Amino acid sequence: MELDKKERLILHNQYLILEKLYPEQAKQYSVCREAIESGYELHYDWMTEFLIDPMKERECRKTLDILSMHSVMLRAATDLDLSDEIKNDVVFEGFDGNGETEYMSYAQFLILELGRFSDLKEAGPKFPTFNSHYPYMDSYDRMLTVWHGLGNERWKLTAENVNDLLAAARSPNAD
Repeated sequence: MELDKKERLILHNQYLILEKLYPEQAKQYSVCREAIESGYELHYDWMTEFLIDPMKERECRKTLDILSMHSVMLRAATDLDLSDEIKNDVVFEGFDGNGETEYMSYAQFLILELGRFSDLKEAGPKFPTFNSHYPYMDSYDRMLTVWHGLGNERWKLTAENVNDLLAAARSPNAD
């Protein structure tokens, strides 16, 4: 990462302020300030390694669609008094913490931090962190194809719609 003198001055002052505000972390901020002050470019990236790469808007929207779809399926399974097996199948499993990390993190943010989709949390996911420990994105993609194909009907699902969505999740040939 490269910083011009103005950016370095701003960061230098920020670290100086942080040193004073948080004495228990003063040493850490002092080291960062000194690296900025001395122009040690190699260390600039080290100071930001805790920052996660941005999640694209389309990925955020996809996550919202997946959560919305599961929320509506959960409501439909309850409202339509579908079998316990189907009620269990519509529970949101989460995302794989290894291969779908950004989706899992965003779902955690939406559900645990912002309080959205509380019904998914209350339905009792197998893992309260929404880490499924198994990749589900292919299944979710197939389900979303069916979900989007329903148009506005997707907001009030029938038993047949729920079964079609679950069939899409199970079978790569359901499209």
